[in-house]
Amino acid sequence: EEVLDRFLGKADTFLTGHVTHHGDKPFFLYFALTAPHTPWLPKDEFAGKSGAGEYGDFVMQVDYLVGRLIARLDQAGLLENTIIFFSSDNGPVWFREDVEKYGHRSTGGLRGKKSDMWEGGSRMPFIVSYPSGFASGAISSQMIAFTDVMATLADLVNDEDFDKDK
Repeated sequence: EEVLDRFLGKADTFLTGHVTHHGDKPFFLYFALTAPHTPWLPKDEFAGKSGAGEYGDFVMQVDYLVGRLIARLDQAGLLENTIIFFSSDNGPVWFREDVEKYGHRSTGGLRGKKSDMWEGGSRMPFIVSYPSGFASGAISSQMIAFTDVMATLADLVNDEDFDKDK
């Protein structure tokens, strides 16, 4: 029940230490949450708030935690020059009964859900924030995948050896 708060605490400890010892030098923080995977355990402050059951409440908690991490980056003066990727590994577990019960389509109307071959199981939002590098609100229709991230980051830091055979 406390795993998400622990992850946020570890990230905060890392950022505090980084700022203290390295100032505004580049860093890499991988903040991979276990949520909204099961078990769905929204904290009391989120329970019943989303109108979409425990799953929706847990998603609200994830949004809150990511917002706190972004606020921490801003407080440390690091947000403007930090690249943040936000995505998921697969679609939600959301059944037809859930759509009827909550009046909410967690896949945005795409067919399928987690573990399905259809788009609702594999087509994920991929949100990138980089205030000093990208225009706010820009949208791309380019197809991408997680496998694109490493090559993109290597390009951003001008790693000329990235794609060489070793």
